[in-house]
Amino acid sequence: MQVVDPYTVNINLKNPTTQFPYLLSNEWADIVSPSFVVSHDFPSACKTTDCAADSIDYTAYFNHIAGDGLVKDNYLNLPVNGAKAGTGPYYIDSVNPTTYEVVMKAAPTYWGGPKDWSGPPISVSVKTLDFVYVPDLSTRLLDAKAGKASEIGVSAADIYSVADRNQWLQNGQLVSVIPGVTLYGPYPQFVNTWYSFLTNVTDASGAVRKFQPFADVRWRLAVADSVNITDADINIANRLWTPPNQMIPPGTAPAGAYNPNIQPLYSYDLAKMKALIQDACAHPLTSFVDDSGKPYAAGAIDNSCNPSNPQTVEMYVASAGQTDQRIMATMAANLNKVTGPLGVTFTIVPVPGGQYYTLASKHQLYFYRAGWVADYNHLLDWLGPMFLSTGSYPAWHNFHYTQLDALVNDAYAADAKGDVNRLISDNNQIQQFANNIVMYMYIEYPLNYYVESSFIQGFYYNAAMNVEYYGTWTYSTTPVMATT
Repeated sequence: MQVVDPYTVNINLKNPTTQFPYLLSNEWADIVSPSFVVSHDFPSACKTTDCAADSIDYTAYFNHIAGDGLVKDNYLNLPVNGAKAGTGPYYIDSVNPTTYEVVMKAAPTYWGGPKDWSGPPISVSVKTLDFVYVPDLSTRLLDAKAGKASEIGVSAADIYSVADRNQWLQNGQLVSVIPGVTLYGPYPQFVNTWYSFLTNVTDASGAVRKFQPFADVRWRLAVADSVNITDADINIANRLWTPPNQMIPPGTAPAGAYNPNIQPLYSYDLAKMKALIQDACAHPLTSFVDDSGKPYAAGAIDNSCNPSNPQTVEMYVASAGQTDQRIMATMAANLNKVTGPLGVTFTIVPVPGGQYYTLASKHQLYFYRAGWVADYNHLLDWLGPMFLSTGSYPAWHNFHYTQLDALVNDAYAADAKGDVNRLISDNNQIQQFANNIVMYMYIEYPLNYYVESSFIQGFYYNAAMNVEYYGTWTYSTTPVMATT
């Protein structure tokens, strides 16, 4: 890094990448105080009592922290300490693991704010943010109406409990129907959610289950054909979702990364669903490999459908995911009409949100709801985790395709050379290949919106991170109605 002047540096990258500006826009690029960090982690590296930044022995510090290659619990890695450090408008003061209450307090030394903020100078006026878990929607609505809540969560399926239906459907505006409550949004997000298929599924003991339907693309396609996602977007999610056509959301950088012409193989087609299931049952796969690519012994896996040897395919979903549960209920009903007589039953298993990720990482699920929020808005943040065989989801699901690995690795190489056209070409091939094998069943590109007390002013949406920025919040003595 080269210092140009007190406010400018030149950063020379060993590994060039088009991702760099987007990496800088996220939390791992937060500005931290060297004096604070070093004095708390390794005071011996401080040459002065105040540990001034220009007096730190950085070689000694880095050798202490990472020189031996071992991960150390330094000051900022500890949850309580790390949450209270940094230069943001708030720090986490407490987390209650039983009630899920999170309390955040204003940082007294906060100095910044959004670059394009057009409001008054920011001096964090709301000193405490208290996030309270209230599972019942009726209670949340009563709290909003009574002015007891500054902001409440409302699902897409329940949006008309707070928004004017006609204004939304006819004019695309979220207008509050509750006095003293203001709606903000909708805002696009760099988010996708989908239903995942797993292969080499095991039981809780680690033994491979006899029935492996999703090793067969016919079963994956049949399940994906069992529900009308566009209808779910309109009638369940009330148009606050957009049905995805691929993994990459619209607006993903670099320009052209999202290709609207790439389409999934599946569509709502109950006749095709039935034909696929009947064919998969009549002519089941007989050759299978384990997660290392080694063939299973003959008879270890049996994908035949026999009423005398019934099989159950569990579909995991978050307990609070009412919209997903309604979608899955439709899927299960349509599938069971065909599979029931063949000895295969689809059931829905609600579990606490996120628990299914733990089970998926152990390969203990056939099917579950998953999703990804872009860490930063760039194509490569999606390709590795979603399509590389060692990436998070393919590794859990045991999807190992050499073609995908080659394309993803080539995309990284193209990015390093600044060859955007090649990067986008690789991505187009990746998305189409994944669609053709029904690697994922895409559900939603969600829209973001906020339900807030009209006493709050200073709303600001951080598009880079898909979140509201609380540092601009102020309270007025009278409610200020606004719709944006």
